[in-house]
Amino acid sequence: MLFGRVVPFVRAFVSLPAGIARMGIGRFVVLTTIGSAVWVVALAFAGHALGSEWKSVRHAFEYVDYAILAVIVVGVVYAVIHRRRGRRAPRDPAVDVVE
Repeated sequence: MLFGRVVPFVRAFVSLPAGIARMGIGRFVVLTTIGSAVWVVALAFAGHALGSEWKSVRHAFEYVDYAILAVIVVGVVYAVIHRRRGRRAPRDPAVDVVE
């Protein structure tokens, strides 16, 4: 959980594995606080170091934004197609019976 808070995509979902693993709330809060603090301090130092040059760095990462957007769009399209295909299959009521 500590390192999950500093990894961009993972940080949004780090609570799920903690809940599945039944991690104690106290431990989760402590590790989340430490990981978040490290991330915030790192971003603050990076912002301070870049100063007015942040626009040039931002421009350099413009294509990364497009790549991330493409991955999101492909993921959504895949999920929609996968869900629609799942609905087409007829359900067998005998499978749903629990004995």
